[in-house]
Amino acid sequence: MFDYAQILHGIGLMMVSILSHDQDIHTNTTTIAMHQLYEQAIEVREQIHSEHVYLLRLDDEQVIYEKNAYQETSIASLTKMMTTLVAAEKLENEEVMIRIDEDMFEFLRSENLSVAGFLPNEEVNVMDLIYGVMLPSGAEASLTIAQYIAGSEEAFVQLMNEKAQALNMNATRFTNVTGMDAAGHYSTVFDMSLLLKAGLENPLFKKIIETDTHATLSTNLREDGISFRSTMFMMIDRIEQSLFKDGEIRGGKTGFTDAAGLCLASFATIDGRDYILITAGADASNRHLLPLHTMDAIYIYDHLTY
Repeated sequence: MFDYAQILHGIGLMMVSILSHDQDIHTNTTTIAMHQLYEQAIEVREQIHSEHVYLLRLDDEQVIYEKNAYQETSIASLTKMMTTLVAAEKLENEEVMIRIDEDMFEFLRSENLSVAGFLPNEEVNVMDLIYGVMLPSGAEASLTIAQYIAGSEEAFVQLMNEKAQALNMNATRFTNVTGMDAAGHYSTVFDMSLLLKAGLENPLFKKIIETDTHATLSTNLREDGISFRSTMFMMIDRIEQSLFKDGEIRGGKTGFTDAAGLCLASFATIDGRDYILITAGADASNRHLLPLHTMDAIYIYDHLTY
């Protein structure tokens, strides 16, 4: 695997070798080896499109690869992982039906926010709402669940920030539940890894983020309900999936805004070992044809975890 820390460490050892031994004997071979290491580092860097990357192996807490991991950035709908985790922790009744407020839809349209597909005044099971937050990244689902649990989006955001503090996400601040670009709404890919790790320890969160497709219960407006699919799994379907020899991407959350670029939080099991990968800041100008965040994830899991 190519780890910048390991590469730099190796280069440092080679420099010591040059200084500590007969230079005429060792310079040529050391220079060649250093050049090969630099070429490997450059190859990895050129293959990764995301500006921010953090790859963690879970069983031994080993950081395998990082790039601008502690630099604050917009995080788009990766925000909804916190929305989902707080909802999962605060939810007391999984059977309750909640009405979708029609007044929010003008705001959703004006901000061009993604939606799960619920209708104004539709009465929806609360669990279906939470699935609607995570899988299709529904802003109407996020706002509705926030209103139900905390009484307002502002009050729910306070719960999100309190949870972030509890998780030592010290470079994170939330101002909304949807991930829309806003002043003072930011995080780092390192902090997002803390969030995803905590989420995977919550059985409901883990079940939801691993889900590919979900069919809702009947509503007052649609007897058959609706179904939606994880945006991440849809992206993976668009790319060659046979890259992994012994592993799979088991779940994740996509995100996109103009400020954040393409973002992806995912976790995978590769050759029997579990990993978390967070990326942000991939170019989104051609995102419908080139989902660079998903391409990065597949490349990183396939090349940096063996």
